Amino acid sequence: VDEAGMTQCVFAIAFVNVILPTNDGHPVKRVNYATAPNQKYVGDITYLWTDEGWLYLATVIDLYSRLVVGWAMSERMTAQLVCDALKMALWLRRMPTDVIVHSDRGSQYCSGAYQALLNDQPLSP
Repeated sequence: VDEAGMTQCVFAIAFVNVILPTNDGHPVKRVNYATAPNQKYVGDITYLWTDEGWLYLATVIDLYSRLVVGWAMSERMTAQLVCDALKMALWLRRMPTDVIVHSDRGSQYCSGAYQALLNDQPLSP
């Protein structure tokens, strides 16, 4: 990692140590670091097999508390799914401002609806 000019951060997920490169130019400099609640949220989508088919689960996690603060489930992986998860997080956390929201660059997170939600609230993508 050092030869590539990157630094690293290590954190435990389900008893497995994971090393991730950090990007000093990005607001989420260390994936696992926040000094107070509602500073940095991360979002992602996973899918679960059920007896009725695939179920998609979008989550929003507060990096300070490591709690899931918003979630949504659907039979389809749509922009509305991630919007609903973020709306739940904002509502449960009483509409915080100046939160850095980090996700991958999947089509749901790049959608006009999700970007409009970020812009309507004082949030940073």
